[in-house]
Amino acid sequence: SSDWRPPRPDCGVHKDPGNISIIVKTGATVISERLPTLLLTSLRCVDNPLIFSDLEQEFGGHHVYDVLSNFSRKEGNADFDLYRTQQEYAANGRQVDLPNLRELPIVSNDWRTKGKSAAWSLDKYKFLHMIDKAWELRPDQDWYLFLEADTFISWANLLRWLPSLDPRRKLYLGSAVRMYESPYLLYFANGGSGMLLSGAAVSEFAAEGVAQKWDRRISEMWFGDYVLAAALYEEMGLQVTDAKPTMIHDEPSLIAFHSDMWCKPVVALHHLTSEEQDHLWKLDQARNTSALLFRDVYNIAYPRGLPSVEAQWDNLAQDSQYAVDSITDAPKNGSLTVADTDAHHKACQRACQRNDKCLQYVVHTQ
Repeated sequence: SSDWRPPRPDCGVHKDPGNISIIVKTGATVISERLPTLLLTSLRCVDNPLIFSDLEQEFGGHHVYDVLSNFSRKEGNADFDLYRTQQEYAANGRQVDLPNLRELPIVSNDWRTKGKSAAWSLDKYKFLHMIDKAWELRPDQDWYLFLEADTFISWANLLRWLPSLDPRRKLYLGSAVRMYESPYLLYFANGGSGMLLSGAAVSEFAAEGVAQKWDRRISEMWFGDYVLAAALYEEMGLQVTDAKPTMIHDEPSLIAFHSDMWCKPVVALHHLTSEEQDHLWKLDQARNTSALLFRDVYNIAYPRGLPSVEAQWDNLAQDSQYAVDSITDAPKNGSLTVADTDAHHKACQRACQRNDKCLQYVVHTQ
């Protein structure tokens, strides 16, 4: 039956309070790959999450809404070629072939989007209309949390966090990123780690008809996170409030774990594997009254700890860095022998051991 859903766990203190709308934004080419894990883990205790996509369908007992159906400028827009192809596939009973369209290249010749897919290009048109659609389907909620299908959320930590915020204020929260290409100072919330909007913000957005006003502008803009941030700022004077590290757009291997965040709760992460999401969800469920912390994320991402030596790898550290000259007579041609490299390594190792604050060192052979 299309109405079947997996059995829910005993959600206990994590039951849906009814004042939060969870909205998942996805696409027809990836829905079967990404959505099941989210529904079976992070959203198991969420009553009727909204699923927005670029094709209307039924999936796992959930109705998937075509959030682009009300976009007014599809005609003659090459970005919608994929949208029209998906409609044809669905009309001809070829839904099983939709994943084959995910690698279709982007139509635009913009250098900034080189190498992106047609599905990525279509995605930017969803952001404003999904705000409208969420209000249409679930008006007067306190909070609207917009997720990607590959986002992990700690539902329990979200329920603990939201009472500290006021939904009567216009709020737009997320993992803030500077948009340097903007003609004015602008930060956007990275969609991969979730975008949280208060009821007051969504209500005004819908009442002002922002989505319809901006339909003509989106084709010239780069990506959807930026589209939303610009629209909220220009139409409502609303800038993003940075919610890092509570909401963080990095995958675990790129998170800058440090002492200040080790014992802080995490609400949203991006780019986790299905296995990592499952482990974190089970841990979150088992905790009941204690919060899921960043140290838990680290232990699941690195169950055996970090290897002592890793080749072709950079820890991306932004803290103090020190350079060590380990070879006084470097070869004039710039090439290093095995012996030279070994000497570099040992010199760096000794220097790191002498500095109590040194955690890692890197050897560059060129």
